[in-house]
Amino acid sequence: MDEELRACIDAAVANHERSGSKPSDRNDPAVATGIFEALLPEPDPRSSVAQVLTDIIEHAHGQGAKKWAVTLFRDRVRLNVGAVHVCVVLRDTLFLVVNPNLIDEETRRALGPRAHKPTEFKSTGAALEVYLPMTDVARFWPSVQEASRAFVTTAASAGDTPFWPYHSPGVLEFLEDRLGRTLPRPVDRRQSDEPVDPVAVVARAKEDLPPERIEARERALAEARALLDPSRRPLSVDDLAQLMRWFNTDHYQGRDRVDRFGMAMTGHARNRISENHVSANTWINALWDCSSDEEVAAAIDRLRVESPLPFAGLPFPAMVLHCKEPQRFFPATASGTLSQGYERLVGTKPRDGRSYVTACVGLRDLVDEHDLTPMGLDIAAWFAANPQLVSGAETELEPELNTPEPGSAGYGRQQFLARTLFDDGELVEVERLLEDKPQLILYGPPGTGKTWIAEHLARFLTGDAPDQIQMLQFHPSYGYEDFIEGIRPTPDGDRVTYPVVPGVFREFCRRATEHPDLRYVLVVDEINRGNLPRIFGELLFALERRGTPVTLSQSREAMRVPHNLILLGTMNTADQSIALLDMALRRRFHFLRVEPNPEQLSGWLVSHGVSHMKPVAAILRALNLRLQGRGVARDRLVGHSHFMRPQLDEDTLPLIWRGSIIPLIEELFPGQDDIISTFDYETFVEPKLGRG
Repeated sequence: MDEELRACIDAAVANHERSGSKPSDRNDPAVATGIFEALLPEPDPRSSVAQVLTDIIEHAHGQGAKKWAVTLFRDRVRLNVGAVHVCVVLRDTLFLVVNPNLIDEETRRALGPRAHKPTEFKSTGAALEVYLPMTDVARFWPSVQEASRAFVTTAASAGDTPFWPYHSPGVLEFLEDRLGRTLPRPVDRRQSDEPVDPVAVVARAKEDLPPERIEARERALAEARALLDPSRRPLSVDDLAQLMRWFNTDHYQGRDRVDRFGMAMTGHARNRISENHVSANTWINALWDCSSDEEVAAAIDRLRVESPLPFAGLPFPAMVLHCKEPQRFFPATASGTLSQGYERLVGTKPRDGRSYVTACVGLRDLVDEHDLTPMGLDIAAWFAANPQLVSGAETELEPELNTPEPGSAGYGRQQFLARTLFDDGELVEVERLLEDKPQLILYGPPGTGKTWIAEHLARFLTGDAPDQIQMLQFHPSYGYEDFIEGIRPTPDGDRVTYPVVPGVFREFCRRATEHPDLRYVLVVDEINRGNLPRIFGELLFALERRGTPVTLSQSREAMRVPHNLILLGTMNTADQSIALLDMALRRRFHFLRVEPNPEQLSGWLVSHGVSHMKPVAAILRALNLRLQGRGVARDRLVGHSHFMRPQLDEDTLPLIWRGSIIPLIEELFPGQDDIISTFDYETFVEPKLGRG
């Protein structure tokens, strides 16, 4: 029975960790009814879950009408209080977060694996996650009700819920119909609470628009527009990437950045759009030829169907139109802060061609009426979506770590960007990932510079303090004894003792604990080559619950992983895909893909004085496109670091090609000499090098 229960809980946890998808209509009680019935097919458990959900809603509302919201998904129903999802209805399961101090030992024993794990939230402190199979809800709810209510009170006291834009009235109507009584409603701040004052919002936005910031944005926009000149040739992959860099350029806090619109125009999204350059050029040509608003609206919607462009969404066509006519069309997204701000400012949220054009009409009036530069509309939208920042009522967020600014000593942001050829926006993405989880794995094909990036990221995060960086490499024989602790024979006079000796990670944690005001970074190269569950042991739990003690299996001593320790790993996906990693390990790490990048190779060649070899970047791109056309998976493509040689010239390139690239191709196509011969240096490289 215990095995069945554990399997049920594991399945619920795996389901919970997947992202939910939005239903067709969150306002319709019929939609909510259908989803509840699909999640909980049995009538009695469905009634028990509805009663529990109602009980928590009423208690949350008692803490304030701004403190809670309920959100409907196709595969779950989520009750949010403050910043925490305190209750989630999953398929055949109810997830709860409760106060662990109010769960006595008898209840814990009865819950067994249903008491999944202790956790800790920044806004509430300690908590306990509980998964109740649907047949157990009526049995256990009386035992955990007080602990649930106590946690809800704590979560509400930490602040208003940020999830109010996704509140689903249909759920409340379903519950009312089910239980035969009226339920409270949260404040609908989208309509009645905290109305936007355009004058105040624009005035606040102008404070964040010093002349040098406006000039930087206008200069970058002019460069982007030059690339889109109608007399141009079709944009290449490199041209498209540069176009999105220009468009995403900003100047903030005294330095240039490439993160104006977040991830919409950087990293993975930029790479995918650039690779699909044929579709991208089709979009650009069609949008550039539009003259009326009606033509623009129709073109945006038509292009999505007739010439799909992955990751383009609304940001890409809005970028093209803004470059074409910056006083008439404006940057836009279909979701997120920018779209929310536009909706609050002009009453229209851009979702498709028609709503985008309608929003732009209102935004033109706003720009004219309040003498706001179009370069500042995104900032005005930010403040419109966050009116508390306009009134000055915002509370300062507690920093995740009480540590200096990354790179504040001998190795700063600009050094990292110069050495790794990252965009500032890509570095911002890494920083956000580490703020959310201080465990990050860089993964991708061989030769993409993962170890190099990890080393320099460690230098950046620590301010280039060698004593705060530890590097090691996993291999098949590496074990728990090496990493955490193990018995080591030790001579002691005329006898041998067998003490338990701390391993690399335990010792590094001790050093980090002694200096809580500094960052410590452990870099594990080839992390997937080790037996990870065996190496980490009980520390899998401690990675996620920073500061929570765990009892080690050999010494029986308590160990904590401190908050100021960051774990970076590198993973060669030619050997093992992420999908094959242990599930428990996977969910405790963020993953950042590092791919073959001809742009970085081109920039590196220029910065190292071998710009005459820039055609090699185009050769690398052609090589990987040819391999993909032959059915080679992304994880087996050729990385750019093969060619990053300071002495690269026409004499060393053939040596690299024949000594490194051809053996890789022979491995990909064993025994297929007819295919391998098409990659010979004389036939594949020399013609392209000559044209360069």
